[in-house]
Amino acid sequence: MTKLLSDAKACLETVFGFPTFRPGQEEVVQAVLDGEDVLAVMPTGSGKSLCYQLPALVRPGITVVVSPLISLMRDQVGQLREYGVEAASLNSSNDADENRRIQQSIRDGTLRLLYVAPERLMQPGTTRMLREAKVALLAIDEAHCVSQWGHDFRPEYLELGKARADLGRVQTIAFRHRQQAVRCAAAHLHPLVRPAQSAPGHARQEQGAETDPGIRGRP
Repeated sequence: MTKLLSDAKACLETVFGFPTFRPGQEEVVQAVLDGEDVLAVMPTGSGKSLCYQLPALVRPGITVVVSPLISLMRDQVGQLREYGVEAASLNSSNDADENRRIQQSIRDGTLRLLYVAPERLMQPGTTRMLREAKVALLAIDEAHCVSQWGHDFRPEYLELGKARADLGRVQTIAFRHRQQAVRCAAAHLHPLVRPAQSAPGHARQEQGAETDPGIRGRP
């Protein structure tokens, strides 16, 4: 076991109160800690958020989480703050004072996780600020939003490759909650996640994760 994974396991219990990983979580966390890009298939309720929150706590730098809904961002940030984790969200419902506080915490290096909508991330001012902050990880939640035939389609998700490039091709992890059309998602997310070596994983109907073979790896 690497020291970073050992630290992540310690945070899992001391910060979040869980004695062990759920099936599939450890493999994804280890891949992130190894510096790989990962497209993970994790059903709802499988604890996918821990797969980027734990690396954010044991490595330097800020983790940027792309999320499609303000309500989801606020729920995640509120829960993290209850755990004592420095987290915030940049969204259209913030007032000017709140945005200034968040921007200052980014410049100070005290913020661990920043949640943003894809539209906000694509704004030149946001990418410029984050580029200067040296983002450590880009986490893309609800990556099924790139499936153009689905009701969840968000065209802004198709522009995340450009945002990643603007951030210096930062390490990236993307999540889908179902296996169906996962390779289509990988194609749309290119060059975020490019084909690389296969990787082991676990698939469970209710909980667990699968890192799809051929879709995990660093470009």
